[in-house]
Amino acid sequence: MFLTIFFLIFVLSNFKIVKISGESMYPLIHNESIAIIDQYTFKLFPLNKSDIYLFRVSNEEVLKKIKFFPNEKVVFENKNYILQENEIYIIGENLSKSIDSREYGPVNIKQILGKVVISF
Repeated sequence: MFLTIFFLIFVLSNFKIVKISGESMYPLIHNESIAIIDQYTFKLFPLNKSDIYLFRVSNEEVLKKIKFFPNEKVVFENKNYILQENEIYIIGENLSKSIDSREYGPVNIKQILGKVVISF
């Protein structure tokens, strides 16, 4: 019984459900779909460029992928500079519909709120 309660508390506090608004991650994630976000345990593992993360950017939550990590050289769409410590460059999958680091520049790695576990 104790393990069941502990598991339920862990699951309810660790995951967040968000409704997707927009097409910046299409075709991986569709507009109006639902995503389950891991808010804590993702921090135990290295970040991965193939994963989708939830970020807080300008008081808005956005789903994006990491294109460049800290200390990497950004060479993308006429941009050419080296990211500082704790900076990442994020982009949407659907480049023609995504507002991302191409517009607002690099973001701090602390702006990651979680990792998409599943979407449907």
